[in-house]
Amino acid sequence: MARIVIAVRDKETHAPIPFVAIEVNGYRTFTGVDGMAYLDVPEGTYRLIVRSLAYRPVTLTVRAPSTVRVELERAHF
Repeated sequence: MARIVIAVRDKETHAPIPFVAIEVNGYRTFTGVDGMAYLDVPEGTYRLIVRSLAYRPVTLTVRAPSTVRVELERAHF
């Protein structure tokens, strides 16, 4: 197994965003209070989807193993 480390931050303030939903090809997790999430998956290339109610969703292509920093932009309702 290979680990994908995901750090989710606010695009403007750079503050960590807790409780963000992370999905990678059917594997799911959430960020902790520190804005970090960890997924152990087989080595390969994956589609990473990051979602939070107050922010615009982000989709990226990532490799495992890797460390990814995702900056979310606030959604304006």
